[in-house]
Amino acid sequence: MLASSRDQQVEGLAILQQRGVPETFTRQLPLVGISGISNLIGAIKAARYFELDRRDVVLFPLTDSMALYRSRAAQLRAEHGALTREGAAAIFARYLSGIDTANLRELGYWDKKALHNLKYFTWVEQQGKTSQALANLWDPDFWTQALGQADAWDALIREFNERTGVLRCSADPLGEKKAPSLPIGRFGCEPARSRA
Repeated sequence: MLASSRDQQVEGLAILQQRGVPETFTRQLPLVGISGISNLIGAIKAARYFELDRRDVVLFPLTDSMALYRSRAAQLRAEHGALTREGAAAIFARYLSGIDTANLRELGYWDKKALHNLKYFTWVEQQGKTSQALANLWDPDFWTQALGQADAWDALIREFNERTGVLRCSADPLGEKKAPSLPIGRFGCEPARSRA
């Protein structure tokens, strides 16, 4: 939910908790942004399509946090007003409870190849990558080699996280100050000081 203030966030979280979502989970939701929510919806659609149950596990990336969407949240607040409990309930009903398998298609080989080829415009024409670079993405060996770089990537991520202090103290994703009445994860604390 794109709550734009602590009060609005409380309304959205209260609706989720009333519907059985544990508080320990809802407190971490600001760590998930719009792209991550899209991945969550896709995972729910897939779980429903394949009739998965509590014995199954679906892994999906939560690729961003709400910290990236402050301007979008402000824009929505300006367009639609403050999020109310009723509004949060309507959002929950439509966009979470209402998730179905519409617009989901199980892909065969040629379907996947067609989707892969759609990347030509963005990869080659917009980003200036070569046709060969795009073709490499279709080759399973490319992904085996990419996986072989995971340790090096992890080291770079750890170094970045240490340098920025992102794991020691995350900035409030809503751009607000500390709110003792609503301790959302690590939000609200002062950013880590850089070491000189």
